[in-house]
Amino acid sequence: MTNIIQLVANASMYAHFVSLIYTNAQGEKSRYVIQPGVKYGRLVSKSITALAIMIGLRKLNEVGIQAAKEILASFQADTSTKSWHKPVYRDGKIVDGLSEHIKTGELYIFGRAHSKVLLNGTSIEKPAKNYRNELTEAKDNIRKGLPTNSYKCFKVSSCEQFNKVIL
Repeated sequence: MTNIIQLVANASMYAHFVSLIYTNAQGEKSRYVIQPGVKYGRLVSKSITALAIMIGLRKLNEVGIQAAKEILASFQADTSTKSWHKPVYRDGKIVDGLSEHIKTGELYIFGRAHSKVLLNGTSIEKPAKNYRNELTEAKDNIRKGLPTNSYKCFKVSSCEQFNKVIL
């Protein structure tokens, strides 16, 4: 565990990347390259800027503009109350990019995902989303293009291998 802490501490200090092999709850095994320690709040700020530009350019239809405005309002509410900090990790934080769960002591690694490569051949099929309304679909489509979409958090015990990566 100590070598993982040292690896992530060094990577975040020099803006390097960490490669990890992660198996999710559905059995999908993937190699991720992440930039540890990227703050979620910084990604929220970039997302707010991107949304303001989208709304200002008016390249969206009416529903898209409404969806962008609602997402923007939720981000602004989050930053004003600082609730974007993950409370379960806040008190047990070790280094940028690593945190410890307050109750369980589990170690987590977080940051901006740079890439993902599927290792077990096929992606787990997700059922097609059945949207109840156009606004929900527009919000999902907008969120996919925002910087906050690249923020990932992994439980270290679910990871098999860690490597330092310099890009």
